Amino acid sequence: MKKVSVIIPVYNVENYLKDCLMSVVGQPISNIEIICVNDGSTDKSKDILERFAQKHDNIKIIDQENQGLSCARNVGLMEAQGEYVYFLDSDDMMEEDSLTKMYEYSRANELDVLYFDAKTVYDLPELKDKYMNYQNAYSRSRAYGIYFNGQELMKEFVESKEYYVSVCLQFIRRDFLLKEGIIFYPHILHEDNLFTFQCMMLAGRVAHIADYFFIRRIRHNSIMTIKRKFENFHGLYTTHKEMLTFLHKAKTNSVLYDSIVFSILDDVYNMACNIYIYNLDKEERNKCELYGKAEYYQVKQNIENRMPLYKKNEYPCPFYLLERDCRIVLYGAGNIGRKYYIQINESKYATIVDWVDKNYRKLQEEQLPVNPIISLVNKEFDYIFIAVADEKSAKEIRNELHLLGISNNRIIWNGNEYRTAYLKQMEMLNKRVDIYSQVWEQPETKCYLLMTPEHGNLGDYAIALSERRFIREDFLHMPLIEITTDEWIKYEDLYKAIIHNNDIIFISGGGYLGNMWTSGGIVKKLIASFPNNIKIMFPNTLTYIDNNADDMKEEAEFYRMQEGLYIFARDKASYDRLYHYQYRDKEYLGLFPDMALGLDYTNNSFTKREGIMLCFRNDLEKVCSDDVIESIKQILIRKGEAVIESDMHLKRTIKSRSGESELQKMIEQFQKAKLVITDRLHGMIFAAITATPCIAFNNSTGKIKGVYQWIEHLPYIVYMESEDFSEDKLDKIQAISECVYDNITIMNQLQCLGLKLQEITNRI
Repeated sequence: MKKVSVIIPVYNVENYLKDCLMSVVGQPISNIEIICVNDGSTDKSKDILERFAQKHDNIKIIDQENQGLSCARNVGLMEAQGEYVYFLDSDDMMEEDSLTKMYEYSRANELDVLYFDAKTVYDLPELKDKYMNYQNAYSRSRAYGIYFNGQELMKEFVESKEYYVSVCLQFIRRDFLLKEGIIFYPHILHEDNLFTFQCMMLAGRVAHIADYFFIRRIRHNSIMTIKRKFENFHGLYTTHKEMLTFLHKAKTNSVLYDSIVFSILDDVYNMACNIYIYNLDKEERNKCELYGKAEYYQVKQNIENRMPLYKKNEYPCPFYLLERDCRIVLYGAGNIGRKYYIQINESKYATIVDWVDKNYRKLQEEQLPVNPIISLVNKEFDYIFIAVADEKSAKEIRNELHLLGISNNRIIWNGNEYRTAYLKQMEMLNKRVDIYSQVWEQPETKCYLLMTPEHGNLGDYAIALSERRFIREDFLHMPLIEITTDEWIKYEDLYKAIIHNNDIIFISGGGYLGNMWTSGGIVKKLIASFPNNIKIMFPNTLTYIDNNADDMKEEAEFYRMQEGLYIFARDKASYDRLYHYQYRDKEYLGLFPDMALGLDYTNNSFTKREGIMLCFRNDLEKVCSDDVIESIKQILIRKGEAVIESDMHLKRTIKSRSGESELQKMIEQFQKAKLVITDRLHGMIFAAITATPCIAFNNSTGKIKGVYQWIEHLPYIVYMESEDFSEDKLDKIQAISECVYDNITIMNQLQCLGLKLQEITNRI
């Protein structure tokens, strides 16, 4: 058996092939083969191959008609006899003695794949300015070392933002590829994305060393530097589909968080979308018809709906500032610049000859056709259009352009359009478009979930997540439209105009029914706005300042007068008060678990739990004193425990679109902890649904004690008054060795809630 098979696809690289081959034949390692697949070259590449083959008997030439890089590599792989294989592009090179080092390290450590780094050389000096992002694109910040499987190294790469897909940075055991059936997907560009993803997901022992074994050449008219076309979109779109197929079929026990794999999938899909939106003209986009009618429609829906031009005209381009058919350099590729780029290209009103931005390196990685500012020096253009809203930034850009010799009369900035009143007007217009577009395309009856969070309380995000899943499961035939509390406050009149009497209004649960929090007043106004609708409040807690009975009686009068309102409590104390003060008749009341208890995060990928998490309130509901908390800390420190202080309420606003990802981060904190001590309700609930031992103290509303009744059968969740905490009780709960989230009763209760809601809504 050969030690190494070096596989080199060759296509029209007569100017670079000699350097490539010299770098391989000069390697001092013995017993290797060099397989050159001539992929239908029409220049002198074949002659060069034959001259080298005459001098080096370990070079094998395979001729074929042009089929593309993937097919050429696959043909070389089928012919290979080496223990390890290395794929080298024919315009690149290898460092001296790199094969020996790769082979010996891989064999000594029994690796399936060895990953390493590369340095970059530029064919021409001017390419360095334009493609500066490639300067360090193939080197990592450190050596990652050896891992027992590829998924663990993939996680490290992704989290460090050093996940590079180039197959030229990989030295691979051939039997591993044959066993797993991994080849390059034929007839596409960006084939390395899929190949590398599959290898890392399936590989056993892998390693990364921070040595430069490979030299990447940046040149004109290479796959990396030519303008992105439909073939680039097709390659990434196909890669994304095949990744999903692979994940569906792969029989692998993933040690990754879903977020790691999904981030890779998202990056590929986002790159495909950016190529489609910002690089393809109408004719190129129409090539998607090759997918067939159904998939072509899906592509247009999924991608074009992301396009600002189709979605909404926030920042409409001020065409009145431009002369028809003028040539424009667009400066800025942020939110405004991207919208202008699409609108100008779609309108054909003017021609964008270049698009520049200071952050061009990152934008090029995202497949946006953006260049460095210096590139406009040699461009012929009529105007530079500055696409930023901030006046200070615009002045800095203008001064920068002056230094390049560009006069004021060739610089356009429509800063006067970005007045506060204008932005508010556009915001309202765009929101109206969004709202009505949801309603126009939906069936007659819809479900609305209102009062979902857009703040920092992650407990509320867990509730909303569970509610969304619940509604979609039990009301499959009805579309769900979600409205956050902030959106309701801001666009109340718009929503009141489009919600019909037969629509079902769900109100997100939590702990705000009363006068302790501002949400209590907001929800009353919301309920009164829809007197003819069925309104269902998911499990909530009564929260009144000092639990004042007079306040409860007063508010009960309001709720008692509302038609079609169902209020569900999540704790017996709240239910008893709702019934006692006659907020509603008994048939309009119910007692069900906190919706977050319907979640299950016990599938924990963390093998070792460390540290004790303290999660305490610092608001109106706090009753656990600072002295008690400090004494708990001192006990833990004395026992040698690592203390981790956290909070369910982040001190910042979380947009609804980021809620689930922030929730996942908090869940992971609980999954890593070996014990949680908390006076927060969802601190106790998160411990329950992650199977994490927990000591829970009560708060001023009593809701922790009330909700604890749903999970008191769980031995690893212990409720006590804060003054009853002791070192003995701490030792006792720490002695629990096996934690299982037994949620059968809870799920049965939520099933009963579903049946109750079906019964209610069937009356429509």
